[in-house]
Amino acid sequence: MEYIVRFRLKPKKAGEFRQCLLDNHAKLETAIPEGWKYLGTYFTVRGFGDHQCESRWEIANYGALDHSFTDPIHREVSEFIDESYPMTSTLLKSVADVREMSRVCGLGVPRVIFLLKHRWC
Repeated sequence: MEYIVRFRLKPKKAGEFRQCLLDNHAKLETAIPEGWKYLGTYFTVRGFGDHQCESRWEIANYGALDHSFTDPIHREVSEFIDESYPMTSTLLKSVADVREMSRVCGLGVPRVIFLLKHRWC
């Protein structure tokens, strides 16, 4: 499964955020909970999208969502996020991996609030 979190950055912090990610790429790939794999962080370009950035993670199973990010690098990276704008989260499964269509968004499953400001289906 792929977990995606979208967010905006604090004003005038995009350059510093980018440099922090570049400087700490190896840490971001290794200082993660069991069942998680860091796939990267991306900037939106040319005004496409409601958020400036998104980070992508591969997760092994639903149980991986129970593990928290405790390494200081994740706190450092999160300092750049503008918390006054809601973050959104999406949990995706490939078409081949979806077994029960009743659990797919838009097919009768209500939206719920997940972790403070995160939304997912």
